[in-house]
Amino acid sequence: MSLGQLTATALGTLATLSAADRFRISCLRLDGGGAFVYWMTPGDTYRIAHDGVDWAVTGGSWFTPGRAYRLRRAGLPVGALPLAPHGRVTLRPGSEYELRGTSPTRWTLYVLD
Repeated sequence: MSLGQLTATALGTLATLSAADRFRISCLRLDGGGAFVYWMTPGDTYRIAHDGVDWAVTGGSWFTPGRAYRLRRAGLPVGALPLAPHGRVTLRPGSEYELRGTSPTRWTLYVLD
Protein backbone atom coordinates (compact mmCIF):
# COMPACT_ATOMS: atom_id res chain seq x y z
CA MET A 1 0.00 0.00 0.00
CA SER A 2 1.40 3.42 -0.90
CA LEU A 3 1.07 6.44 1.41
CA GLY A 4 2.15 9.36 -0.75
CA GLN A 5 5.83 8.65 -1.29
CA LEU A 6 5.96 6.02 1.44
CA THR A 7 5.15 2.37 0.94
CA ALA A 8 3.61 0.48 3.85
CA THR A 9 4.59 -3.19 4.06
CA ALA A 10 2.68 -5.37 6.52
CA LEU A 11 4.99 -7.19 8.94
CA GLY A 12 2.35 -9.11 10.87
CA THR A 13 -0.36 -8.97 13.48
CA LEU A 14 0.72 -7.67 16.88
CA ALA A 15 0.18 -9.76 20.00
CA THR A 16 -2.30 -7.59 21.91
CA LEU A 17 -4.60 -7.64 24.92
CA SER A 18 -7.69 -5.52 25.53
CA ALA A 19 -9.51 -3.89 28.42
CA ALA A 20 -12.76 -2.01 27.90
CA ASP A 21 -12.29 -0.02 24.68
CA ARG A 22 -8.47 0.13 24.59
CA PHE A 23 -5.68 -2.25 23.60
CA ARG A 24 -2.06 -2.81 24.52
CA ILE A 25 0.88 -4.59 22.94
CA SER A 26 1.54 -7.68 25.06
CA CYS A 27 4.13 -7.06 27.82
CA LEU A 28 4.66 -3.41 26.81
CA ARG A 29 3.45 -0.08 28.11
CA LEU A 30 3.68 3.50 26.95
CA ASP A 31 5.49 6.01 29.18
CA GLY A 32 4.94 9.75 28.84
CA GLY A 33 3.51 11.89 31.60
CA GLY A 34 2.53 8.63 33.28
CA ALA A 35 2.53 4.93 32.46
CA PHE A 36 -0.21 3.83 30.06
CA VAL A 37 -0.81 0.10 29.77
CA TYR A 38 -3.95 0.05 27.57
CA TRP A 39 -3.30 2.94 25.18
CA MET A 40 -4.29 1.90 21.64
CA THR A 41 -7.75 3.12 20.65
CA PRO A 42 -9.60 1.54 17.71
CA GLY A 43 -9.83 3.99 14.82
CA ASP A 44 -6.49 5.65 15.66
CA THR A 45 -3.29 5.08 13.69
CA TYR A 46 0.04 5.22 15.51
CA ARG A 47 3.58 5.80 14.28
CA ILE A 48 6.68 4.38 15.96
CA ALA A 49 10.07 5.92 15.19
CA HIS A 50 13.44 6.10 16.92
CA ASP A 51 14.04 9.71 17.96
CA GLY A 52 17.73 9.30 18.75
CA VAL A 53 16.96 8.40 22.36
CA ASP A 54 14.35 5.66 22.22
CA TRP A 55 11.33 4.32 20.32
CA ALA A 56 8.68 7.05 20.45
CA VAL A 57 4.99 6.70 19.58
CA THR A 58 2.87 9.45 18.01
CA GLY A 59 -0.63 9.69 16.61
CA GLY A 60 -3.12 8.83 19.33
CA SER A 61 -6.17 11.09 19.50
CA TRP A 62 -5.78 11.30 23.29
CA PHE A 63 -2.02 12.08 23.23
CA THR A 64 -0.80 15.47 24.46
CA PRO A 65 0.95 17.32 21.59
CA GLY A 66 4.67 17.82 22.21
CA ARG A 67 4.92 15.12 24.87
CA ALA A 68 7.23 12.16 24.19
CA TYR A 69 5.54 8.77 24.56
CA ARG A 70 8.03 5.88 24.69
CA LEU A 71 7.54 2.13 24.46
CA ARG A 72 8.75 0.26 27.54
CA ARG A 73 8.95 -3.27 28.92
CA ALA A 74 9.14 -3.23 32.73
CA GLY A 75 10.40 0.37 32.56
CA LEU A 76 13.19 -0.45 30.08
CA PRO A 77 13.48 0.48 26.38
CA VAL A 78 12.28 -2.07 23.84
CA GLY A 79 13.95 -3.26 20.66
CA ALA A 80 11.26 -5.58 19.30
CA LEU A 81 7.49 -5.99 19.14
CA PRO A 82 5.69 -9.32 19.74
CA LEU A 83 3.64 -10.86 16.94
CA ALA A 84 0.62 -13.17 17.22
CA PRO A 85 0.54 -16.06 17.65
CA HIS A 86 4.35 -16.31 17.92
CA GLY A 87 7.41 -14.38 16.86
CA ARG A 88 8.60 -10.83 17.01
CA VAL A 89 9.75 -7.97 14.81
CA THR A 90 13.06 -6.31 15.67
CA LEU A 91 12.78 -2.54 15.33
CA ARG A 92 15.46 -0.94 13.15
CA PRO A 93 16.59 2.65 13.85
CA GLY A 94 16.12 4.63 10.64
CA SER A 95 12.86 2.81 9.86
CA GLU A 96 9.43 4.12 10.77
CA TYR A 97 6.54 1.84 11.70
CA GLU A 98 2.78 2.21 11.77
CA LEU A 99 0.14 0.46 13.89
CA ARG A 100 -3.37 0.17 12.49
CA GLY A 101 -6.44 -1.48 13.89
CA THR A 102 -7.40 -3.65 10.92
CA SER A 103 -10.45 -5.17 12.65
CA PRO A 104 -12.15 -4.58 16.00
CA THR A 105 -9.59 -6.80 17.78
CA ARG A 106 -6.64 -7.02 15.38
CA TRP A 107 -3.71 -4.60 15.12
CA THR A 108 -1.33 -4.85 12.15
CA LEU A 109 2.25 -3.56 12.18
CA TYR A 110 3.61 -1.95 9.00
CA VAL A 111 7.08 -0.71 8.12
CA LEU A 112 7.10 2.52 6.10
CA ASP A 113 9.69 2.76 3.33
